[in-house]
Amino acid sequence: MNSSFESTVRSILYVGMGSVAVGTLLDTVSNSISLISFKITLWGSIGIIIIWLGLYRWIRVNKPYWGNGKYRISKPNRQINLFVLGIIIVLWVPVVLNTLGIKQSSSDDITKELLNQNSKLLQLTFQLKMECENLRAISCEKIIENKTGINIDRITEISKEVKNTSSSLLDKGNAAVLLDDFKDAINWYIKAAKQGNKYAQFNLGYLYYYGIGVNQNYYEAAAWATKSAEQGLPEAQNQLGILFQQGLGVKQDINEALKWITKAAIQGNPSAQYNLGGIYLEGKIVEKDENKSFEWLSKAAQNGHMISQFNLGVIYQTGKVVKQDYNKAVEWYTKAANQGYPAAQLNLAYLYKKGLGVNKDFSKSIEWYTRAADQGDEQAQFELAMVYMGNPQDTKKSHEYLLLSAKNGYGAAQTMLATSYHHGWGIPPNYQEAAKWYTIAAQQNYPEAQFGLGELYYAGLGGLKKDQKKAIELWVKAAQWGLDKAKNKLIEIGEKW
Repeated sequence: MNSSFESTVRSILYVGMGSVAVGTLLDTVSNSISLISFKITLWGSIGIIIIWLGLYRWIRVNKPYWGNGKYRISKPNRQINLFVLGIIIVLWVPVVLNTLGIKQSSSDDITKELLNQNSKLLQLTFQLKMECENLRAISCEKIIENKTGINIDRITEISKEVKNTSSSLLDKGNAAVLLDDFKDAINWYIKAAKQGNKYAQFNLGYLYYYGIGVNQNYYEAAAWATKSAEQGLPEAQNQLGILFQQGLGVKQDINEALKWITKAAIQGNPSAQYNLGGIYLEGKIVEKDENKSFEWLSKAAQNGHMISQFNLGVIYQTGKVVKQDYNKAVEWYTKAANQGYPAAQLNLAYLYKKGLGVNKDFSKSIEWYTRAADQGDEQAQFELAMVYMGNPQDTKKSHEYLLLSAKNGYGAAQTMLATSYHHGWGIPPNYQEAAKWYTIAAQQNYPEAQFGLGELYYAGLGGLKKDQKKAIELWVKAAQWGLDKAKNKLIEIGEKW
């Protein structure tokens, strides 16, 4: 009798657990069979209740012993009642959740979500990589990290995993690009593009446009951009608009250019909004309209387009189109600067130095100049050189930044570097180096460089043959640019300019 009772209780437990397992499994696998799981759950619950009612009656009549004959039970106790009730509640949880639309996540769901996230990440990173590589003095890694919120090393790891394990042709292509294997990327993109994948078509067209990983081919670029644009991809619509605007790979058609760029801009594509703002500002394709230009630039800036953010900063700083507002200038410069745009960092440093729109903060100014300089901005490097030049302890640092700026082609730095070598400012005199840098800067019509080079020719220094006629020619050029000391020098030797 005792074993029969215990066996019955265990049967209730097994039936309940089995029903829960089957119902949950069916509910998790597919919404399309939720009716089946509902029926199983319903009949399973009814079965448990019937069994329990029969058991309840049996206990009341037979009063069985429990626990090796030590205890006699006249009716089910609270613990057993609660246990059975708990089984029924748990049995119904999946059905209720599914009815409310709260779907339980399975490992497959999580895996699919991760794959989807990786796919979006790689496509976004592809576009960021392509865009920033076309901007001068930009740290692509910094921009990618700022935009994605993911460390570049982790993105590289994901790319390797995707390239080796993903079944998506597009994802394999994007992963190959991020691993700088453009030949492999082209192969994957072509396969995906031929299957009609609009992202692969856009990516392929983009690579043909810039000649990255393939020979530059505007006809191929236009063909693939068209296929993608016709599927509604705004990035491709913008690119196709540019091709029509420039007449590359297609016959130049201003109306088609405006049509496609506008379509992309209306869909919220920041690059298209930026381009449309430029079109209205330039006034060649459409009638010039500074207000519309400002409107589209503002939309692009609000959508995170860093060059538009920088341009808005310039607009507010200069007071063109809108009333001058240094506070707004600082706001937009900061947004672009935080994305790693060196021109914005440079202008922001200037505003901190002058205390325009912000409290004057010399340390903040140096911080932003340094961030721009470290990305190769030659003007920022020159500004830092000037800052450090005022402190004798920082002479070496000043010279390093001055040399960097000069090598990057900044005429003011080349002139200052030449002058430092000429007169021994902070470094030992070196007339040959002075002549070299004066010559480079003078060719860019820097009057100070023309004057200094004239002095070296006049005295025959720095490996230059003494040539007073050449010196006078250089001083005349400098005087015509308005340099007073050049005018005075010519007056001193009785020459006119």
